[in-house]
Amino acid sequence: DRASDGIYVKEEQISENESKKESIHRDFRCDQCEYSAVSATQLSQHQRCHTGDRPYICDICGFAFTQKGNLTRHYKTHTNEKPFKCSVCPYEARRRDALLAHMVTHTEDKRYVCELCSTGYKQKASLREHMKKCGHSSMTYHKGLALFDKEHKKRKSSTPMRNPGV
Repeated sequence: DRASDGIYVKEEQISENESKKESIHRDFRCDQCEYSAVSATQLSQHQRCHTGDRPYICDICGFAFTQKGNLTRHYKTHTNEKPFKCSVCPYEARRRDALLAHMVTHTEDKRYVCELCSTGYKQKASLREHMKKCGHSSMTYHKGLALFDKEHKKRKSSTPMRNPGV
């Protein structure tokens, strides 16, 4: 298994998906990095990470985003809308991935294990807290596979920024 923010995929599926990606024609190439896209629209969205362009602006708080979907998701932070409900306890979430991460708290599965002291945790955040508190390295493991802290893998362009014009 390989982990990606709580979603687990079998290794066979990963190599199958990587083979499919290689067979897709990516004719639109970024002139600033190695990225290539299947459409001009996709390339244009990618290039915002180089230009800093954030055309989607929240009319409530002024945060700006590179993609419309990120703005749509952000709007939920201004409402009390929490459509994702836990079936075990009163927990409610704005996002499906947050509910899935929460559901682990109702199991005995301690899938995040410290590489140095073998202490197990139900959530990645708890392991990160342990590693910071105990001065362990920034790499964590899930069943033998490396997971890097979010700050090492998160794209800069997905982070909201306040629009200076607001």
